[in-house]
Amino acid sequence: MIMIDPVNLTKVARKPSFLASPLGLAIVLPLIILFTGGGAVWVGHAVMSRGVMAQAEDGFTRQAELFKEQVLRILGNASPVLDGARAWMRTDPDMQDDRTAARMLYSLAAGRPGLAQVYVIGTGTVYHGVRHDADGMWRHVRIDQVPGGQARRRTSLIRPDATLTPESDERIDYDPRQRPFYRLAVSSGVRSWTEPYRFFSSKLPGVTCAEALTGPDGQVRSVLAVDFDLGSLSGQFAQGNGFVADSMLFTTDRLILAAPPAWTSNLATERLIRADDLTDPAARGFFAAMPPLPRAGDQAPSFSFAAAAVASSGKVVPLVIPDGPTWYLGRIVALERVLGLVDHARNVAAAASAGFILLGIAAALSFARHFANSRADAVAQRNRAKAAEAQVEDIGAYRLVKLLGKGGMGEVWLAEHRFLARPAAIKRITAAALSGGDAAAAAEVRSRFSQEARITAALRSRNTIELYDYGVHADGSFFYVMELLDGMDLRALVEKRGPIPLGRVVHLLVQACGSLAEAHRHGLVHRDIKAENLYICRRADEVDVLKVLDFGIVAVQHKPSEKGLTQAGMVQGTPETMSPEQALGESLDGRSDLYSLGCVAWWLITGRAPFDGDDPYTILSSHINSPVPSLSAATTRAIPPALEEIVAACLAKERDQRPADASSLADALRAVRLPAEEGWSPAQAAKWWSEHMPNQPTGLFGAQAGATRAIVTRAG
Repeated sequence: MIMIDPVNLTKVARKPSFLASPLGLAIVLPLIILFTGGGAVWVGHAVMSRGVMAQAEDGFTRQAELFKEQVLRILGNASPVLDGARAWMRTDPDMQDDRTAARMLYSLAAGRPGLAQVYVIGTGTVYHGVRHDADGMWRHVRIDQVPGGQARRRTSLIRPDATLTPESDERIDYDPRQRPFYRLAVSSGVRSWTEPYRFFSSKLPGVTCAEALTGPDGQVRSVLAVDFDLGSLSGQFAQGNGFVADSMLFTTDRLILAAPPAWTSNLATERLIRADDLTDPAARGFFAAMPPLPRAGDQAPSFSFAAAAVASSGKVVPLVIPDGPTWYLGRIVALERVLGLVDHARNVAAAASAGFILLGIAAALSFARHFANSRADAVAQRNRAKAAEAQVEDIGAYRLVKLLGKGGMGEVWLAEHRFLARPAAIKRITAAALSGGDAAAAAEVRSRFSQEARITAALRSRNTIELYDYGVHADGSFFYVMELLDGMDLRALVEKRGPIPLGRVVHLLVQACGSLAEAHRHGLVHRDIKAENLYICRRADEVDVLKVLDFGIVAVQHKPSEKGLTQAGMVQGTPETMSPEQALGESLDGRSDLYSLGCVAWWLITGRAPFDGDDPYTILSSHINSPVPSLSAATTRAIPPALEEIVAACLAKERDQRPADASSLADALRAVRLPAEEGWSPAQAAKWWSEHMPNQPTGLFGAQAGATRAIVTRAG
């Protein structure tokens, strides 16, 4: 049997009351803070003394990985550029036209960080290249070998509209076929990287990726090459790894590729800087004590050395370039600076702990006095939190019902008006998406989203999706409310049902022209007309109604002096439906949208794009240079000559040869006479919808049931 002392039981029962009293809190809380604060200082100093080198090691490892990703991302531009140049060479092997060569090479090279030059060298006498100069401008260079041993070099400035302005015409002693990268590409027979060297013209340190192209006879016809400026990497080492480390990038032969500018600014040499050229004591001590270089995948241990009587630690990590050489990232840590940080942290922690103890005593007394009120406040806060949580489901006058789609930066919701019970679609960019990137990226996303809402709301065509409301939610997200569509986009239509009757093609294209005609009259260019952005739906008893979606990258035409989200030189859109002038980054007008609409017509009739493939650069090159294939040859269907002429006119390379505007195109389409078997009447449309999409949603709950096909537009 267990005996219980009533006196002790009374003492135990009273302890919780004492701890909950103001006196108990005033005594216990300062003691807790005293012991925890003092213990934290002692434990923190011990842990920092033993672990700070491990933290520095982890920091260097992260820095090495980040720098490795950056180097590989920069050098990784070699493959898409060379692939694009190779695709162009298939269409223009003689490369005699300077403007075409400059335009194609510039479109491949522009906007790629670290890329200094891309060029093509024929085995004959012609050299074409574009280079990025120190003044930030791109220039076209043509070199022709002439008798007598010298070469004629002509340099031209590349304007934003891809025109060339001649700048110089001179004789130079230069034969690119004698350069190491040319001989390497010819001898290896595969895409290869050179060792680092100084460029012929700029004298900057760099590296080249080159590839030889052979003809059917196996003989080399030309060599493609891309230069990368290694000097741009040195800026990554200006500040070192925090406050305690310096880093550098070097080769197996100890050529310095990148280092803190303080190490190299006083060195003037025509060749690349070597480790022996460095005068900094830490750098010289590092290379003197460095063990054999590790192989890829090995765990490289740290090593110790003394530099100018300062104890230091070093480490080397291999950086493997795919299909290229292995470089090395080195790190130097001054131990004296590390221990100084530990002592400083210990002193700061001790002072902070003493201050917190004093603040804790004051806080304990205040807390004891307001304990009862705090408990009531906590209950009130919980009630307010529940109310706020319930409000999350509301945006403006609409209640969110179901998530329809989600992309990289936004969401599309099925929603109901709180008073009218009207179903709608809400597209929004969440606050998390805006805060997840840098300020500039968030500002551009916000501006583009706002522009899409304003432009869509300003358009009144029945064939443009209708916008009901727009605003900013309390949580910082942007949203706008659109009509809820019941149907599918034209890409899904063809993928599920195959090519559609020509009468239906004409019917849908005429409706698209109606939306575009209004936009063009307001000076707007959609810039992303494609099958996914053309949506067929039903409204009440009317079927086969087409809606134009997604005005998110619309451009304003005829205003080159205004700065906006889409400026000349920026290429945005979808390669499969992009006009030649849009692919070249030129200024656009409404005829660019008509070219894209011609690509959509080709898709609806044949079930494929006029130019397709896995490589976007090859597709863009085809839009710019390749003749449009015959529509009749691409399908077994009988295409009326008038319709084929209209589609071919829309796909003309020169915009002056296309229809003058969307209204003219619509009139031409209405005038086409079609065979009876290719016709499309309202009765046929109603029959198609009843067979293929029979369950028409009615009201909000019907809209919920049909939400799987009520996709409004892209969420991201």
